[in-house]
Amino acid sequence: QGRDCSAERAVLAPALDRPLGPRPLRHSAMPPAQRRVLIIGGSFAGLAMGRDLKSHFLVTIVDAKEFFEYTPGVLRAYVKPKHLDALTFTLYPV
Repeated sequence: QGRDCSAERAVLAPALDRPLGPRPLRHSAMPPAQRRVLIIGGSFAGLAMGRDLKSHFLVTIVDAKEFFEYTPGVLRAYVKPKHLDALTFTLYPV
């Protein structure tokens, strides 16, 4: 015997009309000043991304060290120890 499925179709119709897959992110969920980005790694790429994104997001950079170090220049510091100050700097919250 046939079953009346019209009530089920009425409930499922809105769900069937939208595309499958994850829903697109709504950018209006948070005001632009409160949207956040977490960058893992405070070397060249992490600091550059933080600089580029800071005008659009609240940026947090996480790194294992509290300082930036230009590693290729460390060998020069063995020969000229005063040069070490030019190769490292402490990372501070801004």
